[in-house]
This record gives sequence, structure tokens and C-alpha cells, in this order.
Amino acid sequence: SASSGDTLNLSGTFTWTDADETGDAVTEGYTLNIAELYIRGQSATTTIIQAGTASTTGDRRVFTVGGTASTTIQDLTIQNGRLTASSGEGGGILNHGTTTVERVHVRENYVQYSTSGQGGGISNKGTLTVRDSAILYNHAIAQGGGISSSYTGTQSTRPTSVTIVNTTIAFNTQTSSSATVGGSGIFAREGTVYVLNSTVVENNHLSSNN
Repeated sequence: SASSGDTLNLSGTFTWTDADETGDAVTEGYTLNIAELYIRGQSATTTIIQAGTASTTGDRRVFTVGGTASTTIQDLTIQNGRLTASSGEGGGILNHGTTTVERVHVRENYVQYSTSGQGGGISNKGTLTVRDSAILYNHAIAQGGGISSSYTGTQSTRPTSVTIVNTTIAFNTQTSSSATVGGSGIFAREGTVYVLNSTVVENNHLSSNN
């Protein structure tokens, strides 16, 4: 029911598997298609949006941002997105539009789709800014355990840029050893990537850290 320019002020925990949470769908989770929308929590420890109650359950990501949408997400946690079958990108967020993430924890999201799953925490196909945040304990089978900025096959939607500022990207994993693989913390093969004043550490690719 929100309109362009609205701010949603959230408090508490929102779980897509709960019966009273409606509007989300298998794979996509909740799709955001509003031209300008602000989603604001109270803090990353007190406002939580999750696909399921644990990272081992669930069948959808948390948010899909549409190609014409501009979304700002602040002061909350996005967690427990899980994709294992029909779509392999963005366990926490799949961004096709313009998305800004500020003071957000993106954690324990899981993508394992054949050998091509990417962007365990966030998969970017548009313009993404991550600021003052933490990308932690996410998993992708092929590319970008934490964040991926890439395209798939002949897909027409291709990333423009990723800007990462004052952010920690840690303890993410990437596990495939076939096809195009890499970037247990950050993977990029399309668009411009800026990483400023950030920490990328203890991310694991197969048996080695990178």
C-alpha cells in the first residue's frame, strides 16, 4: 500500500514463513517495485526481516528490487534467505534497480543452485550502495559468497556499479570448483566496483581463504 516517497518504519521481526506475513512469493521473496521507497528499522539487533526462522529452512530470498525501483534500506538485519532450485541469485537481496543499504546486517543467506548460484548475501544487476554495514556468514555455490555484481547468460539486465563504504565483509563462503567461480567475499565481472574504508577478511573459497 506504500506510494513513491513513503518511509516504512519497522520494529520487531518479520518472517515470510509466518501465516500473517503475505505478499512474498517462492524464490522472489518480497518484490519491491516502488519508484522511491525507504525501509527503516530501529537497529540491526532489534529489527529483523527474514525468509525463515533459520538459514537451513525456507525457499525464497528476502527482497527482490525491480528494475525501475529505488529502494533505501536502513538500520535492520536481512537474514535466512535460501535458494536451492529455480533461481540462483541473491539470497538476501537481488537488485535490478537502485538500492542503498545503510547500517544493515546481511547474514546467513544461502544460495545453492546447480553450479551457478551467486550472491549469497546480495546479487547486483543495477546500482548498489552498501554503507556502514556488515555482510556476514552468507553462502553461494559459484560466485560471490557475500556480494556478486554480474550477469547470467544473455540476461539483458546488467550491473552498473557497486559502492561499498565502511563495511565489513567476512565469514562468507563460495564452494563450487567448476564453471566460473570465485570471490568468496566479493565477485564482480560487470560494472564498476568501489571499495572504500572497508574490511574484507576470512571469506572462504573451497579450502583456502580469499
